[in-house]
Amino acid sequence: MNKIIYKKIYNIFEQNDGYAYTRDITGAGIHNIYLNELLEDRKIERIKWGLYRWVGMERAGASSMVDVSLAIPKGVICLQYALAYHNLTTAKPWEISVAISKKDRVIPPDYPPVKLYYFLPRIYNAGIEIIQIGKQSGKNL
Repeated sequence: MNKIIYKKIYNIFEQNDGYAYTRDITGAGIHNIYLNELLEDRKIERIKWGLYRWVGMERAGASSMVDVSLAIPKGVICLQYALAYHNLTTAKPWEISVAISKKDRVIPPDYPPVKLYYFLPRIYNAGIEIIQIGKQSGKNL
């Protein structure tokens, strides 16, 4: 891969706090074959099909929460993980609890570990707080 294309791709990730969708890369006129090259070179990691994270790029804290929020846009971080985020528990959850509406279907990312909880829409929509982590935002109960 030539340096110009590498720099363009890197800038896209940098503008998005270390994350990029395939559509961001192809929208910039760069063929997605370069993503495969970066995956092989371990410069990027696939969070979910079509969503990537640049390895080693400094990001704001709670990167696992950001990974899940980007991979499951309609999901809401909840239960133990939300309690830990707000420092309301001393327990460190080993998986991220995500609430979604019963009418929605999602495929969770391979990593980090995610446990999905399905709620009725009226319960799902109650008490959602949008939090900002770096340039990304996520929903939290």
